[in-house]
Amino acid sequence: MNPEVSVVTAVYNGQAYLRATIDSILTQTMPNFEYVIVNDAATDTTAQILASYTDPRLHILTNPHNRGPAYSRNRGVHAARAALVAIIDGDDIAHPTRLARQLAYMQSHPDLVLLGAAKRDIDADAV
Repeated sequence: MNPEVSVVTAVYNGQAYLRATIDSILTQTMPNFEYVIVNDAATDTTAQILASYTDPRLHILTNPHNRGPAYSRNRGVHAARAALVAIIDGDDIAHPTRLARQLAYMQSHPDLVLLGAAKRDIDADAV
């Protein structure tokens, strides 16, 4: 079955918050998604953090050298299989119902091509 949504994260040296970001996506209330993470040739423990996950919805791409966030995000979008793509940065945490709520809104408003979301600033103590 094809995913309804592809989530894309580009990450470079994101060890501080990456696990929290990944966990916030893998625990979404909507189960039919894929998660594409592009490791932009990180030099910290990002690769080890990514290797510790076994969830089949997770797809890891690794750039051979640092290309920057725009290139890496675009690489993830090109690898996405779903018609809808959600972007999350490697230091953000998604609300558990983010994907379900955004998908429902997009489906009920088929004329939309882009949807944003509200944010709340957090710090290291919130992770």
